[in-house]
Amino acid sequence: ANWASTVILLLWNCLKKLVLPLLLERLLISVVKIIFEFLLQTVKRTSEKGLSVLSSLLQNTLSKKIRRNGREETMKKKKISISAAMLISMVLGLVVGIIVGPSIAWIKPFGTIFVNLLKMCMVPVIFVSITLAIAQVADLKVFGRIGIKIFVWYCVTSGIAAIVGIFWASVIKPGIGFTAATSGAVEKTIPSVVDSLVGIVPTNIIKTMADANLMSLIFFAIIFGVAISLTGEKKEPLVNLLDATNAAILKMINICMNYAPIGVFALMANMAGTTGLDVILPLGKFL
Repeated sequence: ANWASTVILLLWNCLKKLVLPLLLERLLISVVKIIFEFLLQTVKRTSEKGLSVLSSLLQNTLSKKIRRNGREETMKKKKISISAAMLISMVLGLVVGIIVGPSIAWIKPFGTIFVNLLKMCMVPVIFVSITLAIAQVADLKVFGRIGIKIFVWYCVTSGIAAIVGIFWASVIKPGIGFTAATSGAVEKTIPSVVDSLVGIVPTNIIKTMADANLMSLIFFAIIFGVAISLTGEKKEPLVNLLDATNAAILKMINICMNYAPIGVFALMANMAGTTGLDVILPLGKFL
């Protein structure tokens, strides 16, 4: 009996000191593992929900942006062109001028500003564009052949235009019903062919630009462009300057054309209000 109790006591001490701590340790590890997996699953589900919410928000934002961009593109496509706006302004100016009458004359300066803007751009764009086009030609022989073709085409088209104009003038008779004021008129003599050719060559290019003498200006631009082309490699800085100047002038023309609807409206309203339909209807035949 003493031996049996001693063995049982020994086994209990071994179980208490060795087996029970090991079992408790394993149990604790299992519990911690279960808790960790539970937390991991919870975080994963939460992150998936967060990602789904974030994804839906991004999709909604992108779809709204796409729809907004679509509306902006539609608005851009529906924007009225300058030519259409000028036509509408012409009709509106005609109607307003007829309704208001001579008292609409105060609007004339707005139309004069538009005409002055066009005159301001005319001389620079002609001089720079012609000079640049010729200066960029590498082989002047090619320019000579092209120039001859352009001259022949100009003469042919001008002759056709003159014939068509004479034909329709004889059919429509646009001058009938229109009485022009002749008081203060000065009779001018037509210069001879030789005088016209001599007058093309300018004596002062600054005065030519100031007077807007287009034929002399074109002649000088051609000569200047040929001279630049003949300078060889040294022409590059000047060609680049002319190219940049030409781009700036074209931008300036676009800026001025934004004022065109206002200017056309003012011109038509002033003409319709001060002259009336008795003058406008005969003038309409010239269109």
